[in-house]
Amino acid sequence: MNKELIMYHFEEFIKALITLSLSAEKQIHIIGIGHTGDEMVIDFDTFYRDHIDSYIKEGLISTKQAVLLEAFDNFLEVQSLNQPPEFFLDRKILKESQVWEDIRIETKKLLRALNRADWDIRVHRRVDGNVEHTKTEIIKKDIT
Repeated sequence: MNKELIMYHFEEFIKALITLSLSAEKQIHIIGIGHTGDEMVIDFDTFYRDHIDSYIKEGLISTKQAVLLEAFDNFLEVQSLNQPPEFFLDRKILKESQVWEDIRIETKKLLRALNRADWDIRVHRRVDGNVEHTKTEIIKKDIT
C-alpha cells in the first residue's frame, strides 16, 4: 500500500477515535444521517483492524501505542457484546447510556496516550436535493 493511502487511512482512523471521544450531540452532528453508534464502531473497526500493521510499519503508531490500541479494541468489543441492536441505532441510548459514556472516557484516555487529546473535528456539510455531502477535517481544539 502506498504512503499516501496509508496516511489517508490513518487520518480517518484518528477521526474515528476523536468522534468516539466526543459528546453524543457532537457525535450525532459529525455522523449526520445514519445510525451514529453503529457508524462510529464500524469506522473504528475498519480503520484499526484493517490497517494497524501499516500504521506501525510507517512509524505512525509505536509498539507501545499498538498495545494500548489492542487493549482499547478489546474493551470496545466487550462493551459491545450482548448489546441489543438499539444500542447502536438509537440516539437516545447514545445520549443516556453509561456504556457509551464509558467508551467516551476510555477513548479520551487513548487519545492522550496517542498525543492527540487536543484535536477535534470540523464538519463541512451541504445538501443537494436528497444527497448529503459531508467532509470532515481534524483541527486543534479551540481552548477559550
